[in-house]
Amino acid sequence: MEANFVSLYPISFVVTSPPQSRSEAHLHINNSLAGQTLSISTSSPNPKVTLEYRNLEGKIIKEEIPFENGINHINLSFTTLLSLIPPSGEAKLQVDNRVIKITRSSLIPEELKSLDPLYLQISQDIKEKGTFEVAVVVVLWDASFTGEGYYKTLLEDFVVGRKRPWAEGRDAQNNLYWGAATGLRTILKSNSWKIEKEKTNPVSPLQITTFSKNFTPNAFWKKLGVNKPFKVTISAQAYAANDIERGYAEFVHLTKNEAYRVVGLVTHYIPEGKKALAEIAAPNQPKGVFIVSCFSAPEFGPLVLRNNLYPLFFSLPTTTAEGYITWPILESVAEGANYQQILERVKNIYPRYQLSKAKPGCNQYLNPSCPNFEKVLLENNNDWDGDGQNNFTDLNPIDPQF
Repeated sequence: MEANFVSLYPISFVVTSPPQSRSEAHLHINNSLAGQTLSISTSSPNPKVTLEYRNLEGKIIKEEIPFENGINHINLSFTTLLSLIPPSGEAKLQVDNRVIKITRSSLIPEELKSLDPLYLQISQDIKEKGTFEVAVVVVLWDASFTGEGYYKTLLEDFVVGRKRPWAEGRDAQNNLYWGAATGLRTILKSNSWKIEKEKTNPVSPLQITTFSKNFTPNAFWKKLGVNKPFKVTISAQAYAANDIERGYAEFVHLTKNEAYRVVGLVTHYIPEGKKALAEIAAPNQPKGVFIVSCFSAPEFGPLVLRNNLYPLFFSLPTTTAEGYITWPILESVAEGANYQQILERVKNIYPRYQLSKAKPGCNQYLNPSCPNFEKVLLENNNDWDGDGQNNFTDLNPIDPQF
């Protein structure tokens, strides 16, 4: 007798031996905000659990998982299993006389592992219209995000040489993320992106700026039939810091707008905006997404993948969301760069604007080219809609008892 159990995590179980007696192990999948766990309980006087798997180096590992003295219950987190078993790998878990085959698949849908489908769609846009369009939402920086202390003082004194204007969350013209020396508007303008039109408003979006730049097709684009120079247009919007939820909602709206092939969100991570991002939906045509923000990889990466959006760029804590990060992402896409090339371009430009000349690695910036990408995506609570429930398990249709 076999019983199959599939989780929304990229992991499934096949139980080939049901319990023969009350003393044998019983298995249960527990759903919680912290994630899913495989719960094992038994009344056996000498319980034994062994896990056998082949690691990333191809070596077969066999581990015994101990029960604590006097306790006949143990929990195995899915994230632990995923960290041990490579994608497309298998493991065997034996609990007393019960055998469970564990199959590990990739969290990244097969169609998102390469950017080729996205670029094919962009090439069709270029051939039809001579351009393709990008949208970026920037939620401005505010001094209140750092509180008081050394980091705030360092930024105020050295980043742009101004005490307060860059850190005022409603002053787009001088803000660190927009109009200051390292802001997106300033960086794009100083790197040959032409401002075609601009509108300033008293309320968010405080400024809407349309940039454009002409590109000569390289060998990559020529292979896709793009032989004439083309234009890339960026529609960028600056939202006040206290309008972060509206900014997030606008980003979601733009992901549903078929006019834009790439959509970005640039912000300081504020949990209050998460509920708005839960409204992201799968597009009808290929679309790329990048989110430059502390914690964007673990907080929003799974949501982007679940909706078949191409995960161009995500980041981890201590990330700066200034224009010199977004600019190379945009330039890379305009040149048809793959996942790895996008990250390399950001890493190469980063030291130009930082006191530290060390290039950041996959411990700071991520996309599917990073070996730790899936591990990072699973190390969070996945509560995208703020309802206190793990969204991986909200949708889990299985009967968890077996």
